Amino acid sequence: MKNRKNQSVIYINYAPYGNTGNILTYMRDTFQTVIYIEFIFHHLGRMQSAIYHYQLGKLVKVESISQIPIPATYVFIALPIRSFINFLQIIFHSIRLYRKYHKFDIFFSVNAFTSWCGNILKNLGIVTKTIFWVWDYYPPVHENRMVMFIRSIYWIFDKAAISSDRVIFLNNRLLELRRKIGILPKEEKYPIVGIGTVINKTMKRTLHKPLRIAYLGAVKKSQGLDFIFDHAEYIVKNFHPMEIHVFGGGPDEERFKKRASRCPIQCIFHGYISDSGALQKSLSQCDIGLALYMPDPGNVSYYGDPSKIKAYISLGIPVITTDVFWFVNELQKSHAGIITAYEPVAFTKGLLKIVNKYDYYSNSAYVLAARYNYKNLYETIFF
Repeated sequence: MKNRKNQSVIYINYAPYGNTGNILTYMRDTFQTVIYIEFIFHHLGRMQSAIYHYQLGKLVKVESISQIPIPATYVFIALPIRSFINFLQIIFHSIRLYRKYHKFDIFFSVNAFTSWCGNILKNLGIVTKTIFWVWDYYPPVHENRMVMFIRSIYWIFDKAAISSDRVIFLNNRLLELRRKIGILPKEEKYPIVGIGTVINKTMKRTLHKPLRIAYLGAVKKSQGLDFIFDHAEYIVKNFHPMEIHVFGGGPDEERFKKRASRCPIQCIFHGYISDSGALQKSLSQCDIGLALYMPDPGNVSYYGDPSKIKAYISLGIPVITTDVFWFVNELQKSHAGIITAYEPVAFTKGLLKIVNKYDYYSNSAYVLAARYNYKNLYETIFF
C-alpha cells in the first residue's frame, strides 16, 4: 500500500450513505486530511448538512451548512433547485477550504452530479485528481413522470462524470450497461470494486424468542418493507413469533409507522443511527436480515451493490432477499442466505429453512463477509 499520509481528499456524498462499507473510515485512516461534505437528501430525523474535517484520522471540526427544508412529498419536484444550491455550496466551500488546506490531491464521490462538480473544481485548480466510484444507474421506467424527468436530467451528469480522471464501478452490471448505451468506450477497461464489509465476529449467535428480523436502510417503498405488512397475517399463522426491527429513516417512515400500528407483527422503529458502533451493537441483536427489494424494472437497486446485505453478513446475520442484485448469487452459493420469490409462501419457507439450520447459515455469512473486507478492497480505488 502506498504511503498516503501526506495527501488530502475532499469527499462529497449524501446522508445516510457517507460511510457505507466504511469508505469514509478507510479514507480517514489512510490520508492526512479528509474533508467530507455531506448533504441531507432523505428525511432522517433532526440532521443537518455539514462539513467534517479529519486530520490524521481524527475529527477536528464540524461545520453546519445551509439546507432548504423540503417536505417529503416535494423532494423530487424541488430537486433541481436543491441541486443548484448544493452546486453553489460545493464551489464556494471548496474554494474557501482550498485557501486553508491548499490544493487537494483527490476529489472523490460516488454520485454523478457531485462528480461532475468535482471536474469543475479540477478545472478551477482546487483539486489535482478526480475519482468517480460509480454506485448507481437510474432506469428510465418509473410510475411517476416527475421522477422519470429528474432521472433524465441525471443522465446528463452521468455522461459528464465519466470524464473523471479515474472511474471505478461497483459491479459488471453497471459497467456493461454503460457500454451498451454508449457512455463508455467498448475497448476501455475499468476496475470493479464492490462495497466492503466490516468484519465484527462476536460470540456465537443464538436465536431469540420471538425471532428478531432486521430491516436496515432508507425507509421507502422500493425497499420492500410493504411486503411484511401486506402478508403479516399469513406469516403470523405459518411461522414462529417474530418482531421486525427497522433501522433507518426516510421519506415513507410515517407511512410505515401507520401500517405497523395495525399489523399483527410487532414492529420497532429505531430511527436513523448515525454512530456506526451503536448501529452495529443494535443490529447484532437481530437474527435474520431482511432485504426484500421489489422486483421492478424501475428499481434503482437492480444496478447497485447491497450495502445492507453486506452489513448483515458482517455480523454473521443470514439474509433473506429477492433476486434483484447481482450479489444474491454469491449469497446463495455461499449459503449465507436465501433468495425468495416476492410472495408469502416462499418467504415463510425461506425463513424456516434459515431457522432450522441457523448455525450453518450464520457461519457461512461470516465466511462470505471475510471475502469482501473493506481493508483489502479500497486501495484499488485510490491506486
